[in-house]
Amino acid sequence: MKLKDCLPADQVVSAPLLRTSPEESWVIASNNKTVPDSLYKFYIGAAYFSFDQCPKFLTDDQKIIFSHLGTSIDLIKTSFEEYQDLIDLMKKYDEDSYNPIKELKKVPFDREAPKHFKRTFQLLLINLYSILDSTAEALSVVLSWGTLGRASFAEIVKKIKDAQGVAAVATAKVIVSLDEKYRADITKIIQEEIVDEQNGEWFDLFKLYRDKMAHFRHQSCFFLHDNEGRFHAFLPRQWPYYFQQDIAVGNAQSKAAESGLAELLMECDIFEYCAGLYKKIFGLSERIFNSLSEAYKIKKDSGYDPDPDCNRKIAGLIRKYKFKHF
Repeated sequence: MKLKDCLPADQVVSAPLLRTSPEESWVIASNNKTVPDSLYKFYIGAAYFSFDQCPKFLTDDQKIIFSHLGTSIDLIKTSFEEYQDLIDLMKKYDEDSYNPIKELKKVPFDREAPKHFKRTFQLLLINLYSILDSTAEALSVVLSWGTLGRASFAEIVKKIKDAQGVAAVATAKVIVSLDEKYRADITKIIQEEIVDEQNGEWFDLFKLYRDKMAHFRHQSCFFLHDNEGRFHAFLPRQWPYYFQQDIAVGNAQSKAAESGLAELLMECDIFEYCAGLYKKIFGLSERIFNSLSEAYKIKKDSGYDPDPDCNRKIAGLIRKYKFKHF
């Protein structure tokens, strides 16, 4: 089928662009505590991203920036919503997967379950990480922090890390802009939740897993049983790791026996890891959007002018390609 065979279009259907109340999915997510309270507060403060409620500071010639912000916020909500569904699927596939005990006891198992387990875990990591990158997009819109359309949470973290230990230059500046004030507040949050040493590089390891599962799709996972014969999956704390690295031939002592699995693997199984990761990102989002909601409200209520560079930023955001069909 070609586009020319479906044109001209005589009717277009879309979700309502004008809203006078929150969408039902947002109300449910808020009531169920599926999303942070501060994210829902941000959504309410943005007047549900109704087309006619774009604040002055987010106006642009092509009516893109406000919609881009609304899409980013909605993606965060969707990713939080999907977490429990994905965890439930992982548990189902884990329960259905093969293990030696099942084989000995003649318990049925699904040979396809491990493949589905890995695929679901891959999607879960990508979804949770998208919360952070969508947050970075919101920061780029509201606080002009990062590149619109290509904002990266990891890049924000890296710059905060790089700034550590750099002596502050003496300055007579007393007045700071609203953007600078809230960037500093959120920098402190990221410092406390990610950068400080007591965080144990959780973000770095999470980013590693997300990147490799998204682009390389390889996952080394150890299944170890407890005293009751139940198997649990544990992830390594390094990449790459291949089982061949620790296979010994003949009487040679394996590296795994020398170094111990305790040095290689996380101390919690994959489900405890996912639960902890979700809790960490939920709490981080709660704190960031508390600050971002304040900044948005001040700019909206005080009639802030649009960013003078907004049209240039939109030009960098929009990309059109020559391809039309195979």
